Amino acid sequence: MISSDGCIPTGYTNSLDNLNFYGLQDLEMTEWTIYGLNCNLFHARTLIRFDAFTLPAHAVITQATLVLNGIPTSTQNTLGNTEYPGTPFLSNDGTVYMVDGGVASNWIKTAVTWNTAPTTDPITDPIIPTTMQWNNNFAIDVTNITTAIWNNMNASLLNNGYWLQLNASNYYRNTMWASSFNTYSPPPSLIVQYYICDATFNYCSSSPDPNTFNFSAINPTSCYNYVWNYGDGSPDGTGTSSTHTYANPGTYTACLMLEDGNGNVKCEECVTICVNQTSTSQRPAPTHADNNTLAAPVNLANLPTVRTDNTVNILSVSPNPATSQMDVNLFVLRGGNLHYNVYDMQGKLIAQGDNVMAQGTQKFSINVNKLVPGNYLLELKDSYSTTAKTKFTKE
Repeated sequence: MISSDGCIPTGYTNSLDNLNFYGLQDLEMTEWTIYGLNCNLFHARTLIRFDAFTLPAHAVITQATLVLNGIPTSTQNTLGNTEYPGTPFLSNDGTVYMVDGGVASNWIKTAVTWNTAPTTDPITDPIIPTTMQWNNNFAIDVTNITTAIWNNMNASLLNNGYWLQLNASNYYRNTMWASSFNTYSPPPSLIVQYYICDATFNYCSSSPDPNTFNFSAINPTSCYNYVWNYGDGSPDGTGTSSTHTYANPGTYTACLMLEDGNGNVKCEECVTICVNQTSTSQRPAPTHADNNTLAAPVNLANLPTVRTDNTVNILSVSPNPATSQMDVNLFVLRGGNLHYNVYDMQGKLIAQGDNVMAQGTQKFSINVNKLVPGNYLLELKDSYSTTAKTKFTKE
C-alpha cells in the first residue's frame, strides 16, 4: 500500500508520501482524513505483485481472477469499508489498473512510496464494487491485465503489477482487504485459466526429390485451423500436415500458424529451411557408409576447432545470456536433418525443433522468449546420431 498526506503526522518524522507500508495487515483504497494525527488529507492506493507468476510455454490465458478477502470484523480494524456516519458502501467502488512498463515501473515492493510509485497503463479491468463493511470479499475479472502481463513477462522490465484505486476521490470513502500479512483472512490470490497453443512441427525432405518437404504438426488438435506459410510466396497450405515443393534453391522461413475461427493467429512457430543450395554444376563426391567420411570436400581452415569425428559441432550461441531470440552457430560436416532439444537443469525437456542444414558453417535461431530466466542445456542431434551440447542462460 502507498499513501499520500501532504503533512508530517504526529509521531512521524516523514510525510506519508515518502513512507513504504509493506508489512501492514491491510490493503486499502481510501480517501480519508486523519485529524487525530493533525493531518486532514489522506489518499491510499494498493499495489499488488505476484512473484511466482509462471505458466507453461505456449499458454494462452482465457480467464484470470484476482481474489481479495475482506476484513472479517471490527475486532481487527475499526474502519472496515466505512466509519464516517452516513457514508454509503456503494460509494466506495474502485478500479484495477495495470502498472505501466518502463524504468519507473521497476518498483520494489519493500521500498515503493507515493513519490516513487509507477504510473498506470490505459489497460483496466472491471470495477471493484463495495457492498458491505465487513467480509467484503471479491473475485475480480483481471483477464485483460493478466494477459498483458504474461505477454511481457520476458521484457527487460516487467509489467507485473496491479494498481487498485477508488473511482471517487471524495472523503469519506474506504475499502479494505487482507494483505499477505493478515492473520484473520486469506491473502490476495490470482487464479489463471489457460490452454496450450502449440505450433511446433516436424519436417523432412523427400528422398526422391530434395526440393520437396513434408510438414507435420507435433501436437495436433481440433481447436484450431492449421495454416502453413512456406516462405517462398506460394499460397498457404492448410491442415495438420502438408507437403510443399520449392521451385528454386535458397533459404526459406517456413511457419505454422494456428488460427481461431475468426482467422486470428493464436500462436506461430517458424524454422529456417535450406533447399538444395549445392551447385548442380559440380559433381558431388561419393558418399560412404562410414558416418565420419565427408560427402564432399570441406575446407576447415579459418574455423574454430571442430571435432572431425563429429558430424555436427556447436561453434557458439549468441547472445548468451539471451532474452528473446538466440542464434546457434554450428559447423556441419555432413548436411541433413538436425533436431534440437532444450532442457532445464533438472533434465526436463522444455522446447524442441528441427532444421535441415546444408554442409559447412550454418546458423539457426531459437525463440527463448517464453523461457523462465535461468540456465539451460541445448542438445543437437543429426541424422547420423551425433550429438553436440552446450549450456546457455535465459535472462
